[in-house]
Amino acid sequence: MPNFSPSHVLAPVPRPLRAVLVAALAACTGSGQAAEKAAARQPEPFVGTLVYEVGASGGNAEGVEMFRAAGPQRETVTWGSGGRLRLETVGGWMAGVTVARFADSAFFVLDTAARTAEKATVQSLNLEDAPPEMRVFMEARLGPAEVERTDEEGTYAGRRCRMYTVRKSSMLRSGATARACVAEDVRVRPTRYSFQNGGFGRMAPLPLQFGIREGLPLMLEVNEQNTIVTYRAVSLTPGEPADSLFSVPAGYTVPADSAG
Repeated sequence: MPNFSPSHVLAPVPRPLRAVLVAALAACTGSGQAAEKAAARQPEPFVGTLVYEVGASGGNAEGVEMFRAAGPQRETVTWGSGGRLRLETVGGWMAGVTVARFADSAFFVLDTAARTAEKATVQSLNLEDAPPEMRVFMEARLGPAEVERTDEEGTYAGRRCRMYTVRKSSMLRSGATARACVAEDVRVRPTRYSFQNGGFGRMAPLPLQFGIREGLPLMLEVNEQNTIVTYRAVSLTPGEPADSLFSVPAGYTVPADSAG
């Protein structure tokens, strides 16, 4: 078996760091209170919807097959003003819909087939959410990606972007490489979140987990042992979304053990 694991590509934190991070995450996540305070402090950047299509290619046939079986095919992120967020994933282990209202500390995972909504908790790797005493630790271990600007440009979702080489990131295993095409004129709220529900996590798309500060990554390509995972933005639509997108839809059942 190759060392490539789709769970790593999708995981918010490399496995060796998870135990070390328990205390840090407990201090700055859990109910989302720290994230709520940070959202209140930050000005509202891009509001609207971003859609990525996701694929795998390369010479590592087994790794490609593993990712295609377990990884996402399409991911949609909708940012609303006032700390509202919606994540939709098609395909893979994390398929489903998550709605978040940080101002209310309200986070739900929706089962669209069963028409149920289960309460979730949120973990954040955003430096903006960390208490001051944890920021040095977070910056050293989980800081935003270190990137290098190149002369290459690209176009995704009808927008021009600048290619960056990722030099260092906690999202990359040793030996893996990555590059991103970044729309330098688009800024989004830091979105390095993982929503936990019954021991199962759903996360913001991988390009956002890198925490690239130079702008919005419209394309991300990660090459690990010749398994190449690529996220490509196919739609970027600005504008305040309907408030209903961030709430449990009418007619959904919230299980009793999830409503509290």
